[in-house]
Amino acid sequence: DLGKRNRLLNYKDTGLKSLRIINRNIEEIFRGIKGYRELPIFDLDPLLAEYHNSLTEGIEEDDPLNYDYQKVYSIANKYLRPREVLCYKAGYNLVRVLKSLFKDYKSSIIEKDIYL
Repeated sequence: DLGKRNRLLNYKDTGLKSLRIINRNIEEIFRGIKGYRELPIFDLDPLLAEYHNSLTEGIEEDDPLNYDYQKVYSIANKYLRPREVLCYKAGYNLVRVLKSLFKDYKSSIIEKDIYL
């Protein structure tokens, strides 16, 4: 299918349908996926909230989730363990994005009648 319905060819980074993996050692993640290993996802939300609160003490700012990907990596790098996956979606809570992706995954599996 080369039409507009093919999401691999007509990709749009919108809403809760995707997130970015910002690890520097992407080969390790690829080997883990290829070997069917479970890779833990780094819990980024509390760390970003703490960082945001330390910057804005006494100042009310309404969006603590809009940081640059490089900034997020520099904040989380010292807390990241070797096999953890660092994911981020600017403007969105990580848990919410992961739940949405899992829901889409489950419905896609049911639609296509695939059982692993």
